[in-house]
Order: sequence, then C-alpha cells, then structure tokens
Amino acid sequence: MSEDPNTTFLPEDRDDATDWLNSLLNKNLRVSVTDGRMFWGQFKCVDAESNIILHSAYEYRFPTSSQAYESATSSSSAGKVKVDLTSRHLGLVVIPGQYITKIELEEFASQVRARNRGFGQGFHPGWRDGGIS
Repeated sequence: MSEDPNTTFLPEDRDDATDWLNSLLNKNLRVSVTDGRMFWGQFKCVDAESNIILHSAYEYRFPTSSQAYESATSSSSAGKVKVDLTSRHLGLVVIPGQYITKIELEEFASQVRARNRGFGQGFHPGWRDGGIS
C-alpha cells in the first residue's frame, strides 16, 4: 500500500481496497467535483457506485467571475487579489461518484510525522526496503 497520501493509490485486489477505505473512516476528506465545488467533511462510507458519504460536511464554491472582479477592484492592496470561497454547512451529504475529480485526505503535520516515524529524519521511505540506491 502507498505510504504517501498524496500519491494515487490503485489497489491490487479487493482486500487492499477495503483496507484502504477502512483506514479513511472518520477522517476528514476534501472532495472536489466536476462543477468546481469542493466538499469537506468526515468520511463515513462509499457504495458500489463510488458515491461518497460525508458527515458534518461543508460545501465550498468559488465566487462567480463578477464577484471576483468586484473583490479585486475594491481591494486596497495594489497588485494583490484576495477571493473568499463561499461556504455553507450541509451536514450529511452524498457525493455522486461519477462527478468526483479529486479526493484529498486532510492530515496535520503531527500525523504525517507519526506515520513516517522509524524511517529516520531526512530519509526517503523507500530506504527501508532497499528501493533506493
């Protein structure tokens, strides 16, 4: 299984896929969909059609081009544009698998350090099995 959560994971068999999904249960995911929205919430389950269910979810939308333009022209800082995402609380949400473009696991630096513990500071994880020469 993949050590780095930012790499694409392609399970070799059904058991690997099940183990990977079980490892994500109750963790916060960011799920992007084809229309540009992003959902953030606690992963609860997935079904046979790859629909994802998130609990305590928020939906984030990028502002329309006219809202972004208004924000940019009213900005007091020359050369800097700050655009805020519009968000709303949804609670429990089902995200259709056919529209999902990206899934990201939210981790804190302490979680990444704990996962990499034992590899030694500054060493690539591949060193443990002699994968790097």
